[in-house]
Amino acid sequence: MTAATGQPAARQLSLPMRLDDHATFDNFHATAGNSLALAAARACAAGGESAFLFGPPGAGLSHLLQAACHEGGSATRYLPLAELADCEPEAVLEGLEDADLLALDDVDAVVADGAWSEQLFHLLNRLQRTGSAVLFSARQAPRQLPCRLPDLQSRLSWHPAIRVAPLNEDQRMAALRDRAHRRGLVLDETVARYIMQRYSRDPARLFALLEVLDQRSLELQRRLTIAFVRQTMAAAETVR
Repeated sequence: MTAATGQPAARQLSLPMRLDDHATFDNFHATAGNSLALAAARACAAGGESAFLFGPPGAGLSHLLQAACHEGGSATRYLPLAELADCEPEAVLEGLEDADLLALDDVDAVVADGAWSEQLFHLLNRLQRTGSAVLFSARQAPRQLPCRLPDLQSRLSWHPAIRVAPLNEDQRMAALRDRAHRRGLVLDETVARYIMQRYSRDPARLFALLEVLDQRSLELQRRLTIAFVRQTMAAAETVR
């Protein structure tokens, strides 16, 4: 029990980092619409200023936050708040002020909740005292978030807010081919366009498909032809 309240102390959760090995800065497809966010994430990972990144799903926000944690080393923490929203916030956020860099992904998933808002506000106060850098992500800019606690909204607005533009069709295809090249796969333009026209437009799902294609092509010793891709996509949709 806590001495002040006589209430049971919140149990701190053991949260795995769960960083995607492929979510690195080198693997991020830089464009004019995301270059400022990329620079801010790099600077934050190097011990620079905290930043608030916002944009629509598929813009690469989670990628940038995880890349910053990869770059920052062992004294970093990544929290996917959309996945943790049903947990007790005090237990999730306890002790995080010890991190050199804290990446809070999907802030918009929890700020409408009173308990989460209060505990996030307290955490940001602790982080300010320790001098830890924070990299936030959300779908909206801080002033547009449905914050339950006005003080939290004000505190989030202290940080530079940078919009991350989603990739257009040509940029998604270029990113897909570049990711394939980094894996040692030959993905020609015809096959890449076939995938783009018949599969999800979400880059995360496209890259996940590419991982399956990589594994199957290695196992079966097959090139990435349209026929092979069609068969693999059909199997992937069946599994889903």
